[in-house]
Amino acid sequence: TGSTGRALSTLGLKVDRLVSSGPLGGDQEIGGMISQGEVAAVFFFTDPLTAHPHDDDIKALIRICAVHDTLMATNPSTGYAVVHTLQHTDYGV
Repeated sequence: TGSTGRALSTLGLKVDRLVSSGPLGGDQEIGGMISQGEVAAVFFFTDPLTAHPHDDDIKALIRICAVHDTLMATNPSTGYAVVHTLQHTDYGV
């Protein structure tokens, strides 16, 4: 989402496209991009011990990733695995 993208940009990572924050529709924007085949992988970390007011939106994003067989990392361990896969295969190209 836009909030995460701006944070990643400050770390020197290239962010191609910013979308709205999650509670403002960013999750749905990402879902649309996934449906159009514009996304190779999603990194979506949440605090599993905290309630999220937009929990239904998060579940919808997870579902759309599953429907379109899009790589999705939900924690640092799966994040490393996704990065490794993207670096060492032609997945998503």
